[in-house]
Amino acid sequence: MPGVHVSSIHQRISGAALVLALFLSACDDNLRSAAAAPVSSDAAAETATPSAGDDFYLHVNGKWLDAYELPADRSEVGVIATMTDEVDDEIRAIVEQLAATKSPPGSLGAKIGDLYASVMDVDAIEARGIVPLKPFLSRIAGVKTTRDLTELWGVMGYMAPVNIGVAPHPDRPLEAALWLRQDGLGMPHSGYYDEIGLRAEQLRRAYRAHISGVMALIGHPDPNGAAKRIFEVERKIAAAHTAEDRRETMNQRFQATDLAGLKRYAPGFDWDLFLSATGFGAAKTIIISDGSAVRDCVALIDRIPLEDWKEWQSFHIANGFSPMLPKAFRDSSFNFELTALQGVTQQPERWRLAINLVQTFIGDGLSELYVQRAFSPEERNIARDMTANLRAAFSKRLDALDWMDDKTRAEAHAKLNAMVTLVGYPDTWQDYSGFKVQRGKLIDTMYDGYDFLAGLDRKRLARPVDRSQFEVPAQVVNAFYNPLGNSLMLPAGILRKPLFDPKADAAENYGAIGAIIGHEISHGFDDLGRQMDETGKRRNWWTEETNARFVEASGRLVDQYSAFCPKLGKCVNGLATLGENIGDLAGLETAYDAWRASLNGKQAAVIDGLTGEQRFFTAYARTWSEKIRGELSDVLLTGSDHAPGRYRVNGVVRNMDAWYAAFGVKEGDKLYLPPEERIRIW
Repeated sequence: MPGVHVSSIHQRISGAALVLALFLSACDDNLRSAAAAPVSSDAAAETATPSAGDDFYLHVNGKWLDAYELPADRSEVGVIATMTDEVDDEIRAIVEQLAATKSPPGSLGAKIGDLYASVMDVDAIEARGIVPLKPFLSRIAGVKTTRDLTELWGVMGYMAPVNIGVAPHPDRPLEAALWLRQDGLGMPHSGYYDEIGLRAEQLRRAYRAHISGVMALIGHPDPNGAAKRIFEVERKIAAAHTAEDRRETMNQRFQATDLAGLKRYAPGFDWDLFLSATGFGAAKTIIISDGSAVRDCVALIDRIPLEDWKEWQSFHIANGFSPMLPKAFRDSSFNFELTALQGVTQQPERWRLAINLVQTFIGDGLSELYVQRAFSPEERNIARDMTANLRAAFSKRLDALDWMDDKTRAEAHAKLNAMVTLVGYPDTWQDYSGFKVQRGKLIDTMYDGYDFLAGLDRKRLARPVDRSQFEVPAQVVNAFYNPLGNSLMLPAGILRKPLFDPKADAAENYGAIGAIIGHEISHGFDDLGRQMDETGKRRNWWTEETNARFVEASGRLVDQYSAFCPKLGKCVNGLATLGENIGDLAGLETAYDAWRASLNGKQAAVIDGLTGEQRFFTAYARTWSEKIRGELSDVLLTGSDHAPGRYRVNGVVRNMDAWYAAFGVKEGDKLYLPPEERIRIW
């Protein structure tokens, strides 16, 4: 969702190009191999060193981490990545069957099969060469004035230093608004353009080499010179970007205005022309995020030579379509996106790109087929019941908070009670009759797909917000909280083994998927979510006294995580990861309470030598196991809003009294905190 942080349990960097990002993206998606699954809560895991009190993450996952070798085509492997693999295998079986079947022309099955087959037909792609790209390059070449460039920025598919999208209005949550935010970079974030250090300079050189390679492939007479100029364009855009600052209030983060107000905010730019080109010229309400960045980005239009802008546009249009172009384009993107940034030396299999592309444009259609095979109505009901148990546990935690006054507590209960819970899959499916798929004409189909998706956004802008809408396909292995809708979304993809198994031990279910559900519930009350009320409207519903106590406790959590330093001089950013750290802590505490309540006063059985409490915490530690390359870990430590998996585990359990009791953790153990230093927020 543009402009606002939609919290999830699992977010990673994305690449320069949308489709390439989906293929290479998420850095932890599509990581395949049953052998990659971390060890379970058996004796082998429990005898791993160090002790639970010194490093609980390694105590549970250490033997697997020591023994497992990452394949050459992987940047990271872990539980969620392995689950994504399993889902991808199931999706692959569906689309390959459709690709080989003569479905009625124009049917959903035919569109899925034709799109998949088009991506897989690399011989046809090689034969067409850059011919499908030429109309786009010709349009860029035809830019003669700043007015032409302004219009091109608004045309779908072409790069611009500002990004647009549709999302709820932060002050009127049932009304959709047009959102504007900073954009325009090919590296993961703005810090890469001026960061000092050998690694940063190596990445800049690799990016410039990638730009030069792409420009040579499209026939530019001076690819090296173009690469330097394009990089300088992005350096200027990066300087205009603003960093996320979690100390900002929602009022500071998002400015609501209309077209006249937008012109006052950023005068000198032809907003009428730009918005008309986007197809959103009729938008009545506009939300500006990223502070001054949108204004400063569009102001660059007159400060950078027109020919430099055109080279920048040419590179990004070619790079954006590179997965659908001849092998030389794909190789150049791979060398930067996966090798330089993530340390991967072997390209993933082609079918992974194919199913990701299908999910980009026909994701809801695939979801309908997926849930018929992989997620029953019974499982959906069990997950709904479990979510209700976790909400009840969170409600009881609200009642027990000694730092919250009654007025704020009543508001918190109102928000929790109003939270929309979307489980498994939507009740109605998207109609794809308006999406045209031309088998064998991949780039043409992709562009039509972008137009189809933009058309859906235009329809969303013109009608009241539908809070029952799933923002991602049901097969996605993730979970989300949307502060503008006060809604919790649990796609079917994450409601599967080993995180969710209706037949499994309750302690493991609550320690795994229960902690994730609790995490997402708590996002409604974290440092940013708490600034929105039960309707999703930004409103300060906190008394000054309660607010001060929350800020004090969250500040101590910032300090705790900032002290985690996986490498010399490289530490977790406790402020940038604050919301997710609050979510992890509150999620596990809530899950523990819900699990204990599910026992109805009975004592959990000892299974495989582990008590219920030990199985609960072990399941949680297993969830965040990850084998990750150093290159990627550096990228994530710099730019992710999630702490590394090791600290998502150790940083949480050391604040929970029940963990100390379960594993006999005592003073002198490295993770030990005196009771008065243990942080309890929600």
